[in-house]
Amino acid sequence: MKKNLLFSSFIIVAFVILPARAQWKNAGYDPNPIIAFGVHDSSLFLSGGGGGIWRYNGGRADAGIDFTQGNITSFASIGRYFFAGQTFSDGKQAGEYSSMDNGTHWSEPKVASPVISNGTYLFGGWGNIGVARSLDSGKSWDSLTNLSISGLATLGTNVFLNTGSSLWRSTNNGLAWFQLAPPFIGNMTVMGSLLLICADRTTILLSRDNGSHWSTLTVDTGGEQEYVTCLSTDGETLFAGTKGNGVLVSSDTGVTWKTVNAGLPLFAYPLSVGSIGVFDTLLFADLVIKSVGYNLFVCSIPAMVPKSGVKSVAAVPVRDTLEVFPNPASGLVTIRGSYSLERVSVLNVLGAEVLNVPSIRASELTLDLSRFASGTYFLRILSANGTVMRKVVRE
Repeated sequence: MKKNLLFSSFIIVAFVILPARAQWKNAGYDPNPIIAFGVHDSSLFLSGGGGGIWRYNGGRADAGIDFTQGNITSFASIGRYFFAGQTFSDGKQAGEYSSMDNGTHWSEPKVASPVISNGTYLFGGWGNIGVARSLDSGKSWDSLTNLSISGLATLGTNVFLNTGSSLWRSTNNGLAWFQLAPPFIGNMTVMGSLLLICADRTTILLSRDNGSHWSTLTVDTGGEQEYVTCLSTDGETLFAGTKGNGVLVSSDTGVTWKTVNAGLPLFAYPLSVGSIGVFDTLLFADLVIKSVGYNLFVCSIPAMVPKSGVKSVAAVPVRDTLEVFPNPASGLVTIRGSYSLERVSVLNVLGAEVLNVPSIRASELTLDLSRFASGTYFLRILSANGTVMRKVVRE
């Protein structure tokens, strides 16, 4: 199995406090912006404006794909398949390409961008209008709806569809759709069981009940509201890119924010961020450098989030035991505790929930991870003793 350089579990944020101050490091110059981040087979992929995908392994390297007709605007991973959704330069939907060798070779497209997976189904655009899903890793597709498609997000069995003017939800993997009523529409981000919407403004929408109700989060630092351009999360902490004030971090679900710009170059001020992405314990920020282009920077999340700002999960008491085995695993993983397990969620390295097992009420549970791509996953385990996180590696 491939090993990541410098990467480890973000559970360090909750249990290990590093004294080092967060420092951004230069990860590479590009005349074009970074549009999307994707993860597959323990690798981070970045798509650039003007066409092309790069694989990040401590530095940027060509991943074997280059497009001149449009940009890759979305990624999805399911099993050994990795998907890249393309949008034409005029903004119209283009194709979705698939790879079985971690981005070295790509097939011809079958559906359109955006593309996303909830761990069981793959969802994508169907022609220029509508959404389709696949249960066989993109080999065959079933049309679901003729709603126009601007963005997709998944939260367990819930699928969210942004048409550009309205938000729709399906609770049964896309078979039926119901319109929701958020105050505004924008880019969607999932953090654990939360759904957030950011629309390039000072306010972010937050839903704790799959879009039925919404609250607003005002992004400000010291009373000054920030112009938010992008959001990302590691499953525990929110990160926001801004237009003019760099990168912000919130460890209390967006209630309070602080800037984390140490190490970013003075010549880049005011700090405008075009996109941000999380890979394991690293945060990436694509900085807009006026009259020059774009510069990608990377920073350690554990060094960025201090102890006082961490929303820690409860540790298992010493008298209790919690085993996760085998680890690494090729498929089946068993969780065994000396107390009753209530609920287990499986998160990918981007913090998105890909599997949820509720109402366990037993001291042992076996999960089948064989349908997921190789790489690092995190188990959020709820019991009578609180919630803990465990890392598991799928070989």
